[in-house]
Amino acid sequence: MCFSLFSRYAEAISTYNRALSVSHRAFSLLCALGFTYHLTGALDKAIAYYHQALGLHPRDAFATDMLDRALEEMANGDVEPTLGAQA
Repeated sequence: MCFSLFSRYAEAISTYNRALSVSHRAFSLLCALGFTYHLTGALDKAIAYYHQALGLHPRDAFATDMLDRALEEMANGDVEPTLGAQA
C-alpha cells in the first residue's frame, strides 16, 4: 500500500515540476509541490516550496499554516519513516 501511495506522490511531483517549467511563478503549483513533498516526509523540500509560494503571496493562510507545520515537524523529528524524503 505504501509503495502505491508513494508512486502516486512521485507522479504528482513529476507532473507539478513539468507544469512549473512552463510557469515559474505559479503560486498554486509551488503550494502543491510543497504539500506533496510534505506528505512524503521530505520536509526540507516542502519548506523550500512553501517559502517560494509565500514569496509570491506572503499572506496566504494555507501556505503559512503548512510552512509552520512543516517547521514544527522538522524541529520535533516527525518524519514518516516509510515515505520520508524518497521523492
